[in-house]
Amino acid sequence: MFASEASRLNLGFTKALETGNNSFTILRLLLALMVLIDHSAIIALGSYAHPQKLQGFSPGYLAVNGFFLLSGLLLARSLSHKGLSLNYIKDRALRIYPALIFFLLMATFVIGPIAAKSWFQWDYDHFYYLLNGLFFMDTTTGPVGFYPNNPSPYEYSRQLWTLRFEVLVYFLAPFSI
Repeated sequence: MFASEASRLNLGFTKALETGNNSFTILRLLLALMVLIDHSAIIALGSYAHPQKLQGFSPGYLAVNGFFLLSGLLLARSLSHKGLSLNYIKDRALRIYPALIFFLLMATFVIGPIAAKSWFQWDYDHFYYLLNGLFFMDTTTGPVGFYPNNPSPYEYSRQLWTLRFEVLVYFLAPFSI
Protein backbone atom coordinates (compact mmCIF):
# COMPACT_ATOMS: atom_id res chain seq x y z
CA MET A 1 0.00 0.00 0.00
CA PHE A 2 2.83 2.41 0.82
CA ALA A 3 4.39 2.00 -2.65
CA SER A 4 1.10 2.70 -4.39
CA GLU A 5 0.53 5.81 -2.26
CA ALA A 6 4.02 7.08 -3.07
CA SER A 7 3.45 6.35 -6.75
CA ARG A 8 0.16 8.27 -6.72
CA LEU A 9 1.79 11.24 -4.96
CA ASN A 10 4.67 11.21 -7.43
CA LEU A 11 2.26 11.07 -10.39
CA GLY A 12 0.30 14.06 -9.02
CA PHE A 13 3.47 16.01 -8.40
CA THR A 14 4.84 15.19 -11.87
CA LYS A 15 1.56 16.28 -13.48
CA ALA A 16 1.71 19.59 -11.61
CA LEU A 17 5.19 20.21 -12.96
CA GLU A 18 4.24 19.26 -16.51
CA THR A 19 1.04 21.28 -16.77
CA GLY A 20 2.22 24.36 -14.96
CA ASN A 21 -0.80 23.85 -12.69
CA ASN A 22 1.11 24.56 -9.51
CA SER A 23 1.60 27.34 -7.02
CA PHE A 24 5.26 28.05 -7.75
CA THR A 25 4.60 31.64 -8.80
CA ILE A 26 2.81 32.41 -5.54
CA LEU A 27 5.47 30.56 -3.59
CA ARG A 28 8.24 32.49 -5.37
CA LEU A 29 6.50 35.80 -4.62
CA LEU A 30 6.18 34.86 -0.96
CA LEU A 31 9.84 33.84 -0.78
CA ALA A 32 10.91 37.05 -2.56
CA LEU A 33 8.86 39.10 -0.10
CA MET A 34 10.59 37.35 2.81
CA VAL A 35 14.01 38.21 1.32
CA LEU A 36 12.89 41.80 0.67
CA ILE A 37 11.76 42.27 4.27
CA ASP A 38 14.98 40.76 5.59
CA HIS A 39 17.28 42.78 3.33
CA SER A 40 15.34 46.01 3.88
CA ALA A 41 15.93 45.75 7.60
CA ILE A 42 19.62 45.06 7.06
CA ILE A 43 20.07 47.96 4.63
CA ALA A 44 18.14 50.44 6.77
CA LEU A 45 19.35 49.43 10.24
CA GLY A 46 22.71 47.71 9.75
CA SER A 47 24.09 44.29 9.04
CA TYR A 48 23.05 42.77 12.37
CA ALA A 49 19.43 43.86 12.21
CA HIS A 50 16.93 41.18 11.29
CA PRO A 51 13.18 40.96 11.59
CA GLN A 52 11.72 38.36 13.92
CA LYS A 53 13.49 35.01 13.60
CA LEU A 54 11.78 31.64 13.45
CA GLN A 55 13.70 29.02 15.44
CA GLY A 56 16.81 31.19 15.05
CA PHE A 57 16.51 31.59 11.28
CA SER A 58 15.78 34.90 9.59
CA PRO A 59 13.04 35.14 6.94
CA GLY A 60 15.71 35.76 4.29
CA TYR A 61 17.66 32.65 5.25
CA LEU A 62 14.54 30.48 5.11
CA ALA A 63 13.49 32.02 1.79
CA VAL A 64 16.89 31.49 0.16
CA ASN A 65 16.76 27.83 1.15
CA GLY A 66 13.26 27.64 -0.31
CA PHE A 67 14.55 29.12 -3.57
CA PHE A 68 17.37 26.56 -3.63
CA LEU A 69 14.86 23.74 -3.20
CA LEU A 70 12.63 25.05 -6.00
CA SER A 71 15.60 25.62 -8.27
CA GLY A 72 16.86 22.08 -7.69
CA LEU A 73 13.45 20.62 -8.43
CA LEU A 74 12.99 22.60 -11.62
CA LEU A 75 16.58 21.98 -12.71
CA ALA A 76 16.09 18.22 -12.30
CA ARG A 77 12.93 18.46 -14.40
CA SER A 78 14.77 20.40 -17.10
CA LEU A 79 17.62 17.90 -17.19
CA SER A 80 15.23 14.96 -17.37
CA HIS A 81 13.58 16.49 -20.45
CA LYS A 82 16.55 17.97 -22.28
CA GLY A 83 19.63 16.25 -20.94
CA LEU A 84 22.94 18.01 -21.37
CA SER A 85 22.44 19.87 -24.62
CA LEU A 86 22.93 23.28 -26.13
CA ASN A 87 19.29 24.03 -25.26
CA TYR A 88 20.00 23.23 -21.59
CA ILE A 89 23.04 25.55 -21.57
CA LYS A 90 21.15 28.30 -23.43
CA ASP A 91 18.17 28.03 -21.08
CA ARG A 92 20.39 28.24 -18.00
CA ALA A 93 22.28 31.27 -19.36
CA LEU A 94 19.00 33.00 -20.24
CA ARG A 95 17.73 32.24 -16.74
CA ILE A 96 20.58 34.18 -15.11
CA TYR A 97 22.25 36.69 -17.38
CA PRO A 98 19.53 39.01 -18.80
CA ALA A 99 18.30 40.01 -15.32
CA LEU A 100 21.84 40.11 -13.93
CA ILE A 101 23.07 42.37 -16.74
CA PHE A 102 20.05 44.65 -16.32
CA PHE A 103 20.62 44.82 -12.55
CA LEU A 104 24.33 45.62 -12.91
CA LEU A 105 23.81 48.25 -15.61
CA MET A 106 21.03 49.95 -13.62
CA ALA A 107 23.16 49.87 -10.48
CA THR A 108 26.20 51.28 -12.26
CA PHE A 109 24.64 53.92 -14.47
CA VAL A 110 21.39 54.90 -12.68
CA ILE A 111 21.15 53.91 -9.01
CA GLY A 112 24.82 54.50 -8.13
CA PRO A 113 24.94 58.06 -9.48
CA ILE A 114 21.54 58.93 -7.94
CA ALA A 115 22.52 57.51 -4.54
CA ALA A 116 25.94 59.15 -4.67
CA LYS A 117 24.28 62.44 -5.61
CA SER A 118 27.12 63.14 -7.98
CA TRP A 119 27.57 63.28 -11.71
CA PHE A 120 28.60 59.96 -13.19
CA GLN A 121 32.28 59.69 -14.09
CA TRP A 122 33.59 56.42 -15.47
CA ASP A 123 36.52 54.92 -13.59
CA TYR A 124 38.00 51.49 -12.97
CA ASP A 125 35.84 50.88 -9.90
CA HIS A 126 32.75 50.82 -12.13
CA PHE A 127 34.45 48.33 -14.45
CA TYR A 128 35.43 46.10 -11.50
CA TYR A 129 31.91 46.26 -10.08
CA LEU A 130 30.49 45.08 -13.44
CA LEU A 131 33.09 42.30 -13.80
CA ASN A 132 32.61 41.13 -10.22
CA GLY A 133 28.88 40.88 -10.82
CA LEU A 134 29.08 39.21 -14.24
CA PHE A 135 31.51 36.54 -13.06
CA PHE A 136 30.10 36.10 -9.52
CA MET A 137 33.32 37.13 -7.82
CA ASP A 138 33.17 39.71 -5.00
CA THR A 139 29.52 40.39 -4.25
CA THR A 140 30.12 42.43 -1.12
CA THR A 141 30.27 45.73 -2.98
CA GLY A 142 27.74 48.11 -4.41
CA PRO A 143 27.71 50.64 -7.19
CA VAL A 144 30.38 53.29 -6.87
CA GLY A 145 29.26 55.90 -4.35
CA PHE A 146 26.23 53.95 -3.16
CA TYR A 147 25.11 55.57 0.09
CA PRO A 148 28.48 55.63 1.87
CA ASN A 149 26.83 56.74 5.12
CA ASN A 150 24.37 53.86 5.13
CA PRO A 151 24.84 51.51 8.13
CA SER A 152 25.51 48.69 5.61
CA PRO A 153 26.69 50.33 2.39
CA TYR A 154 27.92 47.06 0.91
CA GLU A 155 24.61 45.22 1.19
CA TYR A 156 23.49 46.38 -2.24
CA SER A 157 24.90 43.47 -4.25
CA ARG A 158 25.50 40.98 -1.49
CA GLN A 159 22.44 38.93 -2.44
CA LEU A 160 24.20 37.97 -5.68
CA TRP A 161 26.24 35.43 -3.70
CA THR A 162 23.54 32.84 -4.39
CA LEU A 163 24.08 33.07 -8.15
CA ARG A 164 27.59 31.64 -8.00
CA PHE A 165 26.19 28.52 -6.36
CA GLU A 166 23.26 28.32 -8.74
CA VAL A 167 25.61 28.47 -11.75
CA LEU A 168 27.87 25.88 -10.13
CA VAL A 169 24.88 23.56 -9.70
CA TYR A 170 23.85 24.21 -13.33
CA PHE A 171 27.31 23.10 -14.38
CA LEU A 172 27.61 20.07 -12.07
CA ALA A 173 24.03 18.75 -12.18
CA PRO A 174 24.29 17.05 -15.60
CA PHE A 175 27.22 14.98 -14.32
CA SER A 176 25.25 13.67 -11.34
CA ILE A 177 22.63 11.79 -13.34
